[in-house]
Amino acid sequence: MASGTIEITTTQNVIIEYKLAGLRFRLLAFLLDWLFIGILIGLGVFINHLVSHNPSAYDFYIILFVVLFYGPVSELIGQGRTYGKKFTHLQVIKMDGSAPTTEDLLIRWTFRLIDIILTFGSIGSLFISATRKGQRLGDIIANTTVIQLKDEKSLSYADLLKIRNTDTHQISYPAVRSMSEKEMMVIKNVLDRFKKHPNTAHGEAVKLCAEVMIQRLQIQERISDPIPFLRTLINDYIVLTR
Repeated sequence: MASGTIEITTTQNVIIEYKLAGLRFRLLAFLLDWLFIGILIGLGVFINHLVSHNPSAYDFYIILFVVLFYGPVSELIGQGRTYGKKFTHLQVIKMDGSAPTTEDLLIRWTFRLIDIILTFGSIGSLFISATRKGQRLGDIIANTTVIQLKDEKSLSYADLLKIRNTDTHQISYPAVRSMSEKEMMVIKNVLDRFKKHPNTAHGEAVKLCAEVMIQRLQIQERISDPIPFLRTLINDYIVLTR
């Protein structure tokens, strides 16, 4: 496992490696969230002063409501991502890879008082830096962590170089041209995960992926080994689309 990453075993026994969110990215997301909170408070107060006969009486409740509920509500709607986290490509996940529940998000947000607000971020920074899973106190209690989402990758030049001579490469499955690059990346990721973690769950994922592709491309021949088949599909796709 690379430094700054975490391997999570899902409930289906599939091992997925995630990049942990660095402290500076979490800090940037935090600052952006408070910028959004400020905008929402300003908008709420502005509307309140337009429509209310006694606006000052409600300003405090507007501020309190936004500060208390912005975090858990935005993370619940965004499946573990506030607007600040979306801009910095971060996401909260459970330690089994699933999405956090409402209870988990409320626990995390409650412990922000200790982790960040009352201690000026010192406790949260200490825990994130000291724990192997990059968890602040609220994450430990809620059994969550924050990961850095990878940008959508494309089939790279390195993949192209794996085919030693594209001019003489024999196309086996021309129908693969109809597939999207995103779909081919799914196949590549399935193969990469099986290569790194050759367990039963990842083996079944390879077989399932091959079965789906056989049906999708309407391949009539019998495929005895799914791994060479899927690799051939990737190579054919690269040659046909590059």
